[in-house]
Amino acid sequence: MASGKSPYERSTYRYSPLIAFLLMPNSFLHQSWGKFLFSASVMNCLDMYWIVYHSFNDNQTLMYHTPMTDLLVGLLIHRILKLRGVPEKLCTYSTMLVLIFRFALDLPFCFFLQTLAFVAFNKVITAQYFVWFFCLLPLILPWSNMKLKWKGFACISLWIGAQTHWLMWGYLLEFRGKNVFFQLWLASLLFLAANTFVIINVIHSHVYCPLFKQLQANSSKGNLESSDAIKKSIMLGLEDCGPSLSATESYNSHDIFPGFEAGGQNIPSNISPWSIIGDESSIVVSTDRSSCFDRNKVALQMEVLCNTNGDNICPAGGVGVYNPGFWGMNIEQGKTYKVTIYIRSLQPIEISVSFIGSNGLQTLATADIKDDDVTSWTKKEILLEANGTDRNSRLQLTTRKKCTIWLDQVSAMPLSTHKGHGFRQDLFDMLAALKPGFIRFPGGSFVEGNWLVNAFRWRETIGKWEERPGHFGDVWQYWTDDGLGYFEYLQLAEDLGASPVWVFNNGISRNDQVDTSIILPFVQDILDALEFAKGDPTSKWGSIRAAMGHVEPFDLRYVAVGNQDCFNKNYHGNYMKFYSAIKGAYPDIKIISNCDGSVRPLDHPADLYDFHAFVSEYAVTGNDAGRGSLLKALAEADLNFFLSCSDVVEMASNAPLFENDNDRRFNPDAIVFDSSKVYGTPSYWMQHFFKESNGATLLNSKLQTNSSTSIITSAISWENQEDNKSYLRIKVLNFGGNRVNLKVSFNGLDQNSIEAEGSAMTTLTSNNVMDENSFNEPKKVAPVVSPLENASSKMNVMLLPYSLTSIDLLRKSNVIQLPGSYDVHTSL
Repeated sequence: MASGKSPYERSTYRYSPLIAFLLMPNSFLHQSWGKFLFSASVMNCLDMYWIVYHSFNDNQTLMYHTPMTDLLVGLLIHRILKLRGVPEKLCTYSTMLVLIFRFALDLPFCFFLQTLAFVAFNKVITAQYFVWFFCLLPLILPWSNMKLKWKGFACISLWIGAQTHWLMWGYLLEFRGKNVFFQLWLASLLFLAANTFVIINVIHSHVYCPLFKQLQANSSKGNLESSDAIKKSIMLGLEDCGPSLSATESYNSHDIFPGFEAGGQNIPSNISPWSIIGDESSIVVSTDRSSCFDRNKVALQMEVLCNTNGDNICPAGGVGVYNPGFWGMNIEQGKTYKVTIYIRSLQPIEISVSFIGSNGLQTLATADIKDDDVTSWTKKEILLEANGTDRNSRLQLTTRKKCTIWLDQVSAMPLSTHKGHGFRQDLFDMLAALKPGFIRFPGGSFVEGNWLVNAFRWRETIGKWEERPGHFGDVWQYWTDDGLGYFEYLQLAEDLGASPVWVFNNGISRNDQVDTSIILPFVQDILDALEFAKGDPTSKWGSIRAAMGHVEPFDLRYVAVGNQDCFNKNYHGNYMKFYSAIKGAYPDIKIISNCDGSVRPLDHPADLYDFHAFVSEYAVTGNDAGRGSLLKALAEADLNFFLSCSDVVEMASNAPLFENDNDRRFNPDAIVFDSSKVYGTPSYWMQHFFKESNGATLLNSKLQTNSSTSIITSAISWENQEDNKSYLRIKVLNFGGNRVNLKVSFNGLDQNSIEAEGSAMTTLTSNNVMDENSFNEPKKVAPVVSPLENASSKMNVMLLPYSLTSIDLLRKSNVIQLPGSYDVHTSL
């Protein structure tokens, strides 16, 4: 119940409007009333805003809801301070304080109308909405029309403040009944303080508004941009990534990290591997979260303090940032490279984009970006043709013009990648030469992660490369931008003519796992991934694949549920959820279990089992393996003889496959590379002896010897797809230290069916079993091919010590004989 008389009957309150009017200077009321009428007159139509706007001359624009005098006072103060050498930030803050003060002057006017409205309507609620819609709203409306960092933040905050104030007011008037006038104005002062705080935050946020920045920049030059330019900056805002200079989109992997997320999402953050060119007197580099990409919000900000003239002149080469790529970029004379940059600035820009030699002095290629209007994020693509060669060069972005520039998603790529798909041609060729039957991707531990938060997530690796958030591979401790993602791996397998084998995370990492009772969202995630790979181009996820340039479905027929996870408590339960869902939607897909089915039958259904020592991954490691020795290759060849003769093993691969020489994490690997060179280890060359086994016919072979020996043999019949010729191949491993004379004979084979010309013997060996290949000697241990002049169905072959030998006999095309209708006998 209310105490005392009704508010309308209280004389103190009845006369408060008159007291309030006397307390406020006349100028306050006149200025605020003018603003009120002006704002209310244009609140219903943006076009009307511009009509009124153009009624003033172009050099007297409006800022937010304030009339031209407020803006000009702020800019005049900014200009005077600037001319007196006051630092830029202090000038900006001074201008902010002026605007805050000018707005604060409007608030007493609002309170006066509130009091007047209450007396007129004698209702707290009625007065509240009267004041909001006819006073506060038109005053705040132009703020809401601006492109705020937080949209509508000003309106929402002031609305909350008004609601709070009126609740306090109603409570004081209806339930307190005493000292109403004092309590009323105390509440008003609290309201004033709260909203002043709000306005401070709002104006601070408007540092990101194109209009505010444009006015600030132009004020330092003593003039303002035309009204059309100001209107354009408001309309464009910062919520999209601006125009693109090219309609062509790419989905390539990159020579450098394109974004600036490697240092984390929190700012300020580490900008490594970027480095600064210039000292603190000429440039300040930091990060903020102003990028136009929703999943990649961190951008690089360069505040250039020097200029081409004045007291602080920039160095001749300019100031800026550079990136060395992954242990140097290989820039070759005559080749063309595409550099992509997303850029924004509130001033005209002049930036040099260059490839610089490893000594930091030689310019290998350069081009300039000049643009008078990049107030919104703009994509720039530059083609650079190199006039020199440097295997360890860097990408450099510099300027000599005083300005503030934001950069994001910087990419440098050669145009000479395989099919334009982003893969280095020399690395692709090394892989293609093996004629792989399948590609298992994207890895093992990489898929799991030490923690699930860092596991490989397929949907974060598709779409435009600029929009991929990247992630930290916490097992191998490196950041990846995921430019080489799910789509690119499927595309790589297709380019190679190999079957893709996708290993997906089944809700288990090395340190945490998802309980089977809540695994269904993970299952749906995998079904979405399969739809992306195999779905119709009109389906939800298949349409995204089609938009990326691959309309036809990929031939994905194998998936592996997890990596080495069989021992985890939730694996079996999770596996069955995935198995049932995948088989229900895609019965043609073969599902690979992590559990070992070689000792005892599996307790769950599986098309294949992958317990790495048996099927999909093999490697000899340890001291004898070195960094890729001949001894290692011969030991792995021994295993391959067993695997290639097995009717149980469907797939086998050497792993890991690639290794950067600057970052050897797992020794040894099959292919070693750096920025410009590549070589195969002996293990790589060993695999060439078995690459024809896919689709070949395994022949019965028998080795006759009187004692135990270190010789292993096998034989196949195969067709060369390049020349359509048929061959018989005998592979022999001599794991001993002595030469061996091997007698070869074919039972049931016509003696005239072999052509000597075209038959050959290939040998992999070296003087020392610990010999390795290197960049200086890339083929120190490599296959040597020699003609086989005595080729026939019966012949002698000399085997070198510690060697792997392939004897390829060309069959005459006019002899018809079913493969497998003869046996191969070898004896010592």
